[in-house]
Amino acid sequence: LPKKEKPDFEGLILDSERRQLWVLPSGSKKNRFSGALVDLDSPVYPAGSVDFAPLYARVMRAADIGGKDLNIEGGGFLGKGRWFLLNRGNGPNRKNRIILLEGDDLLWAEPVASHRLKLPELDGVPATCTDGFASDGLLFVVAAAERSESTFDDGELVGSLMACFDLADFSPRGWCRLPGRQKFEGICLQETAPGRKT
Repeated sequence: LPKKEKPDFEGLILDSERRQLWVLPSGSKKNRFSGALVDLDSPVYPAGSVDFAPLYARVMRAADIGGKDLNIEGGGFLGKGRWFLLNRGNGPNRKNRIILLEGDDLLWAEPVASHRLKLPELDGVPATCTDGFASDGLLFVVAAAERSESTFDDGELVGSLMACFDLADFSPRGWCRLPGRQKFEGICLQETAPGRKT
């Protein structure tokens, strides 16, 4: 599909029971509010379309994010009834945000707080988060530095980085530049059996 018509799936969230997988849309354009819910209990993994527009409207109000700045690029589960979404700050007002939500069902969860994520610049270009996960009190984020002030139009890519924040106060713990000039847009935690190292 042409870019202006295609859906824009930007994140995956496994629910607390590990039985469903939420597929997050970006919300960066009016046609990009449709996501999906995948049933992992079925051998064929059927997916149903889900409208994220009501949830994202609540997120925009609570986090003071306008339509030109909304660009959800990841999220995760923080514990029973607790979730987070990441807004990529590549719009005109550079709204790199983590939005905390509470509720048993992600679609009906209420935003309860939002915090700015302070990311560095790469060669003078601000980095903006493209995905993240939470583990052991820390938030790990992958981010890209792209010369653009649009949530839709791509710009010249300078590079990518990985950063770590404390989940207690969202203060930065450290970051590192990733090699090359690739745009990294996904990061996840691989769980291992107890006592096994990776």
